[in-house]
Amino acid sequence: MIRSSARVKKAGIISHLWRWWHAPLVLAGMGPILAPLFALIGTPPFSWMATFIYWLGALLCPLPERSALLFGHPMGVCPLCYTALLSLLTLTLLYPRLPHLRTRWEALDWRLRLAGILTFSLPWLLSYVINKVGLAQSPDILMGMLGIPGGIGAGLLGYFLSERMCTTPTL
Repeated sequence: MIRSSARVKKAGIISHLWRWWHAPLVLAGMGPILAPLFALIGTPPFSWMATFIYWLGALLCPLPERSALLFGHPMGVCPLCYTALLSLLTLTLLYPRLPHLRTRWEALDWRLRLAGILTFSLPWLLSYVINKVGLAQSPDILMGMLGIPGGIGAGLLGYFLSERMCTTPTL
């Protein structure tokens, strides 16, 4: 049986767009929600997995004490980190599928790209500093909204750096 070239081409695009590191990102996006669920169940091995997720969240999240409650237990990370993680995950999965946006982004001068990354990341970083230092306690919804551009900025920075590292210098 001969496979149609369109089907083969589509399968090649899908395998090209799904990278090995997408799976850990998807699991990382689910982890902060699974931790309170596993803590609620409370029996091994779920309690062990909840403990591991909370440990990992405390290691990566600078404000774990600000975590929202879900199922009567705190999420694995604060809203600032969780929404940043979700927007990073979304950008990572969608960016290869949006070639027109990628082409426009890559056509920009590197200085403009860095300015864009800084513009996305600055509200996220300011919210973190303000909350960490104790100048103010942002509401969870505001922290969540400010995490979104931070994740986009982190994703664009990752794409910018990977593009820089993958290009060969001209002599």
